[in-house]
Amino acid sequence: MSVRFGIISDPQYSDIDDMKGREYRKSLEKMAEAIETFNSEDLDFVIQLGDFIDHEYESFSPALDVWSKLKHKSYHVLGNHDFCVRTPLKEKVLDTLGMDEAYYSFCSGAYRFVFLNGNGLSLNAYDAGSEMYEFSEKYWEGLGRETEWWNGAIDEKQFQWFENELQEASKEGQSVLCFCHYPLFSDGRYVLWNNIEILKLIESYPCAKLWMNGHYHLGSYTEKNDRHFLTIKGMVQFKDATYAVGELSDNSLKICGYGAEESRILKF
Repeated sequence: MSVRFGIISDPQYSDIDDMKGREYRKSLEKMAEAIETFNSEDLDFVIQLGDFIDHEYESFSPALDVWSKLKHKSYHVLGNHDFCVRTPLKEKVLDTLGMDEAYYSFCSGAYRFVFLNGNGLSLNAYDAGSEMYEFSEKYWEGLGRETEWWNGAIDEKQFQWFENELQEASKEGQSVLCFCHYPLFSDGRYVLWNNIEILKLIESYPCAKLWMNGHYHLGSYTEKNDRHFLTIKGMVQFKDATYAVGELSDNSLKICGYGAEESRILKF
């Protein structure tokens, strides 16, 4: 049994001028091109890996108008830029994206898809001065290593939920594919704040096969201890529409890249 799905990361749409090579306005037409491809394919679903917008709550409306043309079911991951909205509106982001929960999972055949919220601890997702903001700030300041304030971490409650998912998958003989906005590897400035703890957890469960993320727009790939860590390139960063289609078989994931995204086969 195969599972086929589309992949987009970091459209980061905003109605602002280009900056640092990022063509924010053109993300709408690049998303439209990707969706046209997805709609022409026999897919089970599409995954959006976060930073759907760059900033301002008003950016969601035109981006979602384009997204609404997608014929397939879709799953969102939350990015740091998705919370770069005015304080009263941060709590509306999940509803706006049609998400019931910030982290969740589902099963398809022999695979368990786990979607994690790397903003469980965050200086973007919570109102300045709130209890969670202050806790996140102290956590980040206490890390004692290089990682930027605009990253985030998986909180303790979610960590326990994630471990339970891995335990359940082990009992069921399932392979686990993990999706998060933040990488565990790549340029150290961009990694999840608690990447070391999450990596140790993943490496303690043979059922964990893949960590896929966005955030680092230039993309990266690492294989470590028979596990694959793939950063999908950011759509906003490239001239051409950049996205991918993944096809899961019994023992591999075939990535068909479009635009700047590379094609590759990941063996499990």
